[in-house]
Amino acid sequence: MVRLRIIISLLFFMITSIKIPCKEIIEVKNVKGFCEIKNISPEEAKSRAIIEAEKEALRKAKITEQISVSGILITNQDDQNFYQIFNEISTVEINGAIFDYDVVNEVKYIDKNDNWICEVEIDAKVIKYNTKKDPSFNFKVDGIKKIYQDGDVLNFSIEPSQNGYLKIFNFNDSNCILLYPFQNKIDTFLNDEEEHLFKKNQLCNFPVKEFIGNNRNETGYTLEVLSEDENNYIVIVFTKQYLPFIENVNIKNILKWIYSIPPDQREVKYFQFIIKK
Repeated sequence: MVRLRIIISLLFFMITSIKIPCKEIIEVKNVKGFCEIKNISPEEAKSRAIIEAEKEALRKAKITEQISVSGILITNQDDQNFYQIFNEISTVEINGAIFDYDVVNEVKYIDKNDNWICEVEIDAKVIKYNTKKDPSFNFKVDGIKKIYQDGDVLNFSIEPSQNGYLKIFNFNDSNCILLYPFQNKIDTFLNDEEEHLFKKNQLCNFPVKEFIGNNRNETGYTLEVLSEDENNYIVIVFTKQYLPFIENVNIKNILKWIYSIPPDQREVKYFQFIIKK
């Protein structure tokens, strides 16, 4: 997991809700998704069934353009119980997205072909956008490697094509943090400027504060792993307006926040890397 060397305790980032215009929010109820439980755990099958239900909810809401997504398998901790979930990060080429959903029913059964099936039923809220992605609003990222060793530092640069604002998230199988802008109410000297405007074609290095580093005096976010190799993800969200966060930092809330932003107002990139013990 990425850590700021100099004090990081468990933090929760609470913020007020935001309202962003979109064409409409459509409620779709009692949508079913299915997955065969074969060579996967029941929890993973449930996660895949939810994704299928989400896709069906988009179809029912008449979100008809090609959906291009990437499934990321992670585990989240909830009251000391771990469960596996798949999350979709859209390439925002569609004209709508799942804003929120609730699983209202889940059953497991054997079908007529003797296959063990997981079936879920969801109620979903679908955002239908009235705008398309703005191809001129983009950013370049350089410096994120595929593999790091325990104790290495993560540093990278971002160069935007237009003026805008950044949020950078890091998550692994059990933790999720807002990496930028970092805020700590106790050790305020670590804080990043929350409403910093990144300028067109101006390269910016991360971490912004040069005194953040490891015990080898290397500048960067310190990468630490406890016992075994660890998959990590970086999600970078670039927006035209400054948009505060909504709830606690977790994957579902990150995606909900991203999807609440019209496609012409954002650009999202994500990166995967491994920290080796």
